[in-house]
Amino acid sequence: MLCNPFIRKFKILPPLKVPDQSSVEIFYILVHDSFINNYKIIAVNHLSRKIEASVHILGTDHWRRIRNVPDPNLILESRLGTFVNDSVNWLVCAAVRSIVSLDLEKKESYKKFALPVFDDITSFLTLGTLRGCLSLLFDKRDEFCDVWIMKEYGNEKSWTKLLIVPHMKESHFYGYTKALYISEDDKVLMECMKMGISSLVVYDSINNNFKIPKFQYKNEGEMTPDVYVESLISPW
Repeated sequence: MLCNPFIRKFKILPPLKVPDQSSVEIFYILVHDSFINNYKIIAVNHLSRKIEASVHILGTDHWRRIRNVPDPNLILESRLGTFVNDSVNWLVCAAVRSIVSLDLEKKESYKKFALPVFDDITSFLTLGTLRGCLSLLFDKRDEFCDVWIMKEYGNEKSWTKLLIVPHMKESHFYGYTKALYISEDDKVLMECMKMGISSLVVYDSINNNFKIPKFQYKNEGEMTPDVYVESLISPW
């Protein structure tokens, strides 16, 4: 179901047929294709032995398979894709961890990006977007995490460490899982894990202090917070 909560309208999308019904765990991402000025829903079967991606264009009544996968044996590490610069990006597991990008501009073709050079490649990584750039959270699970951005999308040499976020000195604090938003005065909204529960926290990098927002959410199943922008566009 595609829903716009701002105008309280929704639309039931056509069912997605998956060849192997015994191994199905579908994750969806809504994107805006600026080249056709329309919205698309990208669906990826995470449990498949190879990458299976499909696309639905808003206003049509069907799904279409995306077949030109660079390496069908790649294992997606990040289930939810990150949309930036007209491309959907996923972390993938291989001999070397990297990013696979689905480029909507070039006839839905794929390409791969290298990650920044890390001291510990086994640390927790998540993709996101900050200040209009592809971002990467790198949590070492000890005292701090690094937040990187790719200043020039597609240029692996443009990876830049944006800030360092120290771990909170609280009992049962496990680490950060996502960088959601950074303000102009360098306050960053983070998702973290405390006592096995996801929580939201704001880190002020200038004054080096934390603030716990009054509003929190209950993480049930695969729910994850994201930045929401109000829109008057109807899902019809």
